[in-house]
Amino acid sequence: MEPTEPKAPDAAASDLLPDWRESRALARFVEPPLDHFRLALVAMRTPAERGRLVEWLRGRVRPDEVLAVEVSKLPGPNPWAALPDLHRQAARPHVLVLDGADDAVWAGDREHAPHLESLNLARDTLVREVACPWILLLHPAAVLRLLMFAPDFADFFTLRVVGGEERPDSPEGAEATGVLGFPPARSSR
Repeated sequence: MEPTEPKAPDAAASDLLPDWRESRALARFVEPPLDHFRLALVAMRTPAERGRLVEWLRGRVRPDEVLAVEVSKLPGPNPWAALPDLHRQAARPHVLVLDGADDAVWAGDREHAPHLESLNLARDTLVREVACPWILLLHPAAVLRLLMFAPDFADFFTLRVVGGEERPDSPEGAEATGVLGFPPARSSR
């Protein structure tokens, strides 16, 4: 396997992830090796922003090293069960980008979230069988539900970033998403 030359954060990333630290962290997250599990949660509001992020990722690594999966289109009652087969079918190591998981996150009711509960239960198996970097794209409002119903899975997050034009740490973002965020901590030095 030929090494992929790491690239510096670029303007496209800073448009999607206005905090340069998040942009740089996500760029480092997709650097080789691509055959070890790690999990990033990227909260973005719109499908257009998510699509631009996937294209940016394809520019960071080889285009065939990004396996973008639309979770809402996976077959069966447990969408996560299809991930090991998709991973094995990929021709080379890759970054797994899971988009369209918002429906799975919101499935169920206030007391029961079957897709998230199955994700939580299958956590160890998925980590073992789908050994590559995962990027889970969710709407910011879906993140809290994920944390509530799949806390063991959420423990595996090595990176959490909030991207897009309306960040929850801005008044516009909090109003639009219903999620109140906090700006990055500032050093007292």
